[in-house]
Order: sequence, then structure tokens, then C-alpha cells
Amino acid sequence: MAYISDLTLVYFQKLGISSEEVLSFVLANENNPTLIYNTAKQNGITTQMLAEVVQSAIPSIDLNGVRQFFKNSGLDSLQLDNSTLHLDPNYFKNMFDASKLVNYQGINDNITLGDGDDYVDAGPGNDIVKGNGGNDVLMGGSGDDNIDGGRGADYIEGGFGVDKLYGGKYATSDYIYGYYLGNQWIPGRYVYTIDHSTNLIYGGGGDDYIEGGYGADVLDGGDGADRIYGGGKSYYDESNIRDHDVIYGRGGDDWIDGEDGNDVIYGGTGNDQIYGGDGSDTIYGEEGNDTIYAQNGSSSDDYTVDYVFGGSGNDTIYIASGDQADAGEGNDSITFRGPSTAKAVTTALIVAGEGADRINAYELSESNRLIVNLTESTQSTDKIDNWSISGSLFNMAMEVRGFNIKYDTFAVGSFDLNGTTSYSTQGAGVNTAYSNYNFSQILTSTATAYLQRNVDSKNPNPDTYGKGFFVIQGASAAASDSSSAAALIDAYGNNASYDKGDDHYFLINVGASDMGLYKFKDDSGADNNVVADELKPVALFVGLRTEDFTTQDLINVFVY
Repeated sequence: MAYISDLTLVYFQKLGISSEEVLSFVLANENNPTLIYNTAKQNGITTQMLAEVVQSAIPSIDLNGVRQFFKNSGLDSLQLDNSTLHLDPNYFKNMFDASKLVNYQGINDNITLGDGDDYVDAGPGNDIVKGNGGNDVLMGGSGDDNIDGGRGADYIEGGFGVDKLYGGKYATSDYIYGYYLGNQWIPGRYVYTIDHSTNLIYGGGGDDYIEGGYGADVLDGGDGADRIYGGGKSYYDESNIRDHDVIYGRGGDDWIDGEDGNDVIYGGTGNDQIYGGDGSDTIYGEEGNDTIYAQNGSSSDDYTVDYVFGGSGNDTIYIASGDQADAGEGNDSITFRGPSTAKAVTTALIVAGEGADRINAYELSESNRLIVNLTESTQSTDKIDNWSISGSLFNMAMEVRGFNIKYDTFAVGSFDLNGTTSYSTQGAGVNTAYSNYNFSQILTSTATAYLQRNVDSKNPNPDTYGKGFFVIQGASAAASDSSSAAALIDAYGNNASYDKGDDHYFLINVGASDMGLYKFKDDSGADNNVVADELKPVALFVGLRTEDFTTQDLINVFVY
């Protein structure tokens, strides 16, 4: 308790509190603090009624209708029932010096606090509590509460029920105009006043709505399907202010948005939907089938690095340039998309983890590289869909580790078969119950010609149209760049000619232990040369060699 003396008069009437609503209060006296109840019994113990209290240690208490007041005495604790209370500083001037305790035992309370460090337990019911300024402790109790901490570092607990909890936002900006200081001109500037206090908010049971507001907050949704916003705001001035939240979804199917700042988010159990927002976030999906958006990429925040851990369950994960994702257990889907225009070189990482996973890659380039690790203890069927490789590409945009040719697949898209007339097909072959076409050709000698289309044949068998997926065995390029690959490939095919615009794929060995996939597109008219600018590196397969593949493996692995 805080002991205060020389206090002004306090009228409950001004506060809209009737005598019947007052359950108890404490008069502060440095030598003899007195607890007074407005009931005959409290917890089974007979106590004095308000009208009966007369003690020499404190001045007398006059009850005249609702005009209850205290003279020369402090008020430390006030317990009310079914009330609407506005703790206006003008009413309580000099009444509370340090902490205030307001304990509500009724239902459907409406409480507005002033500045200062308040403690409120609203009790059962659908309560409305506004903390305003100060470092408050606000507890809603059971019921569907609406609690706004306001300014300051608050602790907010919603309790059971469908609560709306707000950490509070306070930000103002003032413009200071330029002026002369002697002969020196001082330019104008904005001055920001921002409440960056740390709030602790616990939703408890029920489907809660939580906003952290500005500041580095700790937000805990508790049980239930909660909707949580981390809040925070970025000011791009010399101080580059950031707010970094820690968010726990806990039980239930939660919806979480970290918003600004470098947040740490835990989804907990349930099928959660999580957005990291701007900043370098760390996201744990944990249990359940979660959908996670790492979501970096405002114009001034393109290259923040997010870390995503899917956990158990069949998760759907979206990452961008430079991000790292570990999908964990389950049959997961991981999508990478780089920006259409990159300003720096970044390398993202996807660890697929256990389960039959699918990786979708968009907008790969020399500036937006991707490493995919398919290594797992129990082998499953993983698939990589490589949807677009943009721009002029002379170095590998994708590196694949742990690829198993007996289980995993890699989508190459459509290409043209060799010949004077292009023939569009899908994958290195077709292997179904109704057809088994092979569009690939394995070459072990530079003297072997590429299979050509028979222009006189009307046989629909694709083999009569030639091949479009060429595999060179028994030789290796010095490196994975397009110049090194072209130096090897150009020697093969027995001087075969290519029509301008024809698309083919080449699979070759790279270095001493790896394998590279390249897309060829002739851009100089029909000729028999393969040069660097006609080859686009697609993917480097670490630890694989072309000699590991049979014709059937090629059909099974390289698909559309």
C-alpha cells in the first residue's frame, strides 16, 4: 500500500458511484491503515459497516446519501460492484501517489483510468477497461472483455471469454520549421513522439483479438482461435526505430500477423495462418497444418532475412529472397518467389525435411539464387517445380542437394524436339499405362549424332521426331557456368544444326562430383554451334553424375 497524507476531498458522487456499489476500500494512514467493508460479512468474518466505523486513528466518515468523502485520509484500495468508473486525475488529485488498486467483483464494468501505474481486476462480466497512461496491470477476468492499455508498459490479461486486447498506440509527429541561427540555416525536420513501451498481453481461453501496438511486446493468445497483430511502426529517419514482438498462438487455429519489426512468432497447436510482416522474422509453425508467409519485401526492406520452421503437420510456406525455411515433418509445400527486379545478390535456403514435399520456384536469377535440400532419413517422393528462370543467366540459379533419382522428380517444362520443325512436348518422356515415349538421348561419344526428325514420316511415335533432352556421359565440364558448359556441349552432336528458337535441355557432369542441367535456345539462326549466351543454367545437382541415370530414370525424374 502507498501511504499518502494531506489529501483533498474525494466525492464518490462525482464518479457516479452509489453507496450500494462500494464493497470495500482502504483508508491510508501511515500508522494504522484501515480496511472498511460495506457488508455485514466478508469471507465469513463479521466486519464493520461503513456507518458504524469511527476510529480515533482517522477522521470520522460521514455518510450522507451518495456524498461519501474522506477528510485528511488516503484511499489505497477501492472495491466496486457493477460500476462505471472514470478515474479522472482531477478527481483523484493527491489521492493516489504510487500504485492504484481497483478490484471489481461485479459484471459488465466500464472503467477508465487516468495516468499513473494502475492495477485493475475487472472480475466476471463483459468489461471495458481503458488504462490510458502509466504502467498498468489490467485483468479482465471471465467474460468478453475489451481492454486497452493505452500508453505505458502494461500487463494485460483477458481471462476466459472472447476478449479484445490492445497494447495501445501512441505516436505523434511535429514539424519543426527551419530557422536561421546567426548566419547558419537550420533545416526543418519532423520530430516523432512514440510510445515504445513493452506490453505483456495474455488472451487466456477463448477466441481473442489482440493488438500489441507500438513497442516490443510479448503477446500470448492462449487457448482458442485467436487473431493477433504484433503492431509496431517503422520511421525511416536517422534513428530507424523498430519494434520487435514475441508472439505465441498457443492452442487453436490462430491468425497471426507480426507486422513491422524483427518478430519471433510461435504458432503452437492448431492449423495456424501466420504472416511475418516486414522485418527479419523468425517463425515457428509448430504442430498442425500451418500456412506461413515470411513476407519480406517493402521497397526499403527487400533484403531482410526471415527464418521459418514448419514443425510437424502438412504446412504451406512462402518465402522470398534470402529467406531460410525448414519445413520439418509432414507433406509440405514450399514456394519461393524472388522480386522481378533485384538490387543485390541473395541466396535463399529450403530444407524440405521429412515427408513428400513440393517445392515451387519462381523468378530465379543470378541475383535470386535458391538452395534446395531434399535430404531425409526416410525417403519420400519430393518434387521441384521450376517455373521461371529470368534474364540473362550465366551462373547457376538453383542448387539441389539430397536428390534421389529413384524417388524425386524435377519439372523442366516444355521444350522442342530436334529437327527443322519444332515439336513441343513435356518432360524427358511420357510413361503412362497408355504410352511410353522417350524424348531423351544418352551420348557417350562426340561422334554420335543427335537423333533427327524424319520429315517424311507421319508416324506419331515421338521417336520419329528426334530428341530434345540430351545427356552426355563420360565427360565433365570444368565448372557450372554457361561458358564452361558450352565448351563441353559444342563438341557433341556430330555438328548437328539447330533452328533458331528451338529449345532443348542438356544434362552434363560438372567438376568432379556434380551434375548440371542447362536449357539451350539458339539465338543466331540455324548453325551447328553451342555458345555461352545460348545456354541458361537451370540447376546444379550436388553429388549426382549423368552416369547414374538410365533412360527410364530420365523419363521418371525429369517431368513436366
